[in-house]
Amino acid sequence: MQLTKLLPDSPVLDDIAKVPAALFPDNIPLQMESQYVNRLHLLHCYLLRDGDQLLGGIALYDNPGHYLHGERACCAGYFHCVNDVAAASQLIEAVKRDVAALGIRHLIGPLNGTTWENYRFRTTDEPPAFFLESPHPVYYNDLFTACGFQPIKTYYTYLVRPLRPMDERAKRREEQLLATGIQIRHINPEDYAGDMRRIYDLCLVAFKDNFLYTPYLWEAFIEKYSLLEGLNDPRMTVIAEHEGQAVGFVFMIEDYLCEDEKRVVFKTYAVHPGVKYAGLGAVISQRLTQDLLDMGYTSAIHAFVIEGSASENSSSKDSEVYREYKLYAMEIK
Repeated sequence: MQLTKLLPDSPVLDDIAKVPAALFPDNIPLQMESQYVNRLHLLHCYLLRDGDQLLGGIALYDNPGHYLHGERACCAGYFHCVNDVAAASQLIEAVKRDVAALGIRHLIGPLNGTTWENYRFRTTDEPPAFFLESPHPVYYNDLFTACGFQPIKTYYTYLVRPLRPMDERAKRREEQLLATGIQIRHINPEDYAGDMRRIYDLCLVAFKDNFLYTPYLWEAFIEKYSLLEGLNDPRMTVIAEHEGQAVGFVFMIEDYLCEDEKRVVFKTYAVHPGVKYAGLGAVISQRLTQDLLDMGYTSAIHAFVIEGSASENSSSKDSEVYREYKLYAMEIK
């Protein structure tokens, strides 16, 4: 087996994004979500071949904002590999040596440089993947653990069925919030980039204390969400504004992969941490849910909720676990 190292300025760096197509030619959703390589904090990538056969790839990131147990950590992303421990070990040992050379003791993965990009491994193939879920092989978990990784965080996706109308408590809180001057509206398709900028600015405040959170460039953020603009029904994104700034939002998108019912993916939401906005998240979520009921939707996916969080407590009500995911780390000795 031969390892090839690709630096960020390599003219063939994007070959790392082509690994899923080579390994899994029938897995079109996996290929689509791997179409580009995040270059922010990227150190380098490795490709592994056996002669002309591509066996796998991995990318190493040194994000200065990533810490584990109070110590600096690197992260390994864009991991794709055949189901072979020896091949996976070649890739992972290569990045371990590089991390050790940096004097850093922890390696986290899978994580494509930042939590704004794809990270975590799903642990089951069934039920079927939903829209925007990475449909990678679940044996990646076995390869990671065989190579020395241990789980550090568990995430869940919940299926909410049936959708329920806005309850009286949320209605009362909505009246109180509206009386303070808060306005609630749908995203404006005529000013999509402008509204996404308002959402982006709120995310920087609302997510700053999240596990492994680091700031993200506006240019990368709008590029990512511009890909969804043509697929996003404006009625599925709600923004709450106060004094000219976004203080809450819910971003949903239709589950285009669901063939059994009308279902949405509850992708992202955030509320300003200020005390005066307490309860706003429930208000805008339930208000949007009422709109979805009127549009004929019957269920929703609440995606990627971290275990033990306030979001888990709210998402797990009237719902069932649809999928579990694991994030891993190892100590470099």
